[in-house]
Amino acid sequence: MVNLLIKTGVFSLFGTMMVMPCQAKDSWNIDGEHGELHVYGSLIESACRLDMRSAFQDVELKDTSLTSLNKQGDSGKSTTFVLQLLDCQRTRGELTNIRTGTLVWDSIQPVISVTFNGVKDPDDPSLWLMKGVSGAGLMINDSKGHQIVPGVPEKPQFVTPTQDQLVYSISSVRTKSPLIAGGFRTIVDFKVNYE
Repeated sequence: MVNLLIKTGVFSLFGTMMVMPCQAKDSWNIDGEHGELHVYGSLIESACRLDMRSAFQDVELKDTSLTSLNKQGDSGKSTTFVLQLLDCQRTRGELTNIRTGTLVWDSIQPVISVTFNGVKDPDDPSLWLMKGVSGAGLMINDSKGHQIVPGVPEKPQFVTPTQDQLVYSISSVRTKSPLIAGGFRTIVDFKVNYE
């Protein structure tokens, strides 16, 4: 036979309460005895949110031989990367296409645009700088093959709960500087724009 003893209890907190006379000095303004927390921000309504696995990505370009970059404008093999959006909701969207000045809108589909930023190649500011090598820069294209220019919002596009991936390709492109091989590293920031 097994005996089980089940205890229930109540936690009590004991302490002392000190009654201060009405003439007591306010200690709020004593150095090191108080602080303030300033909280600020904004509540925004967004059509979608970016999957955190898309927010920080490492993209490894396939090895590119110098012979494939013989003359200015030649490009190496491209590598695809994806920005995954989550929780896309059916909501009115509108955005102005910076390049054409036209308004893109829909009454039930969200409209977004992505802006890619980073250090521009000094020989060709439409490319990103490849730190560690010379004579080549990085080009990003959207899924339709349109080149993305650093710092310029891309063409607005519609997203839906079923069409929630933004697909891009990245490749090295020969510039006018002397071509010098080596390992390289580039950081490209991006921002998803809603309006």
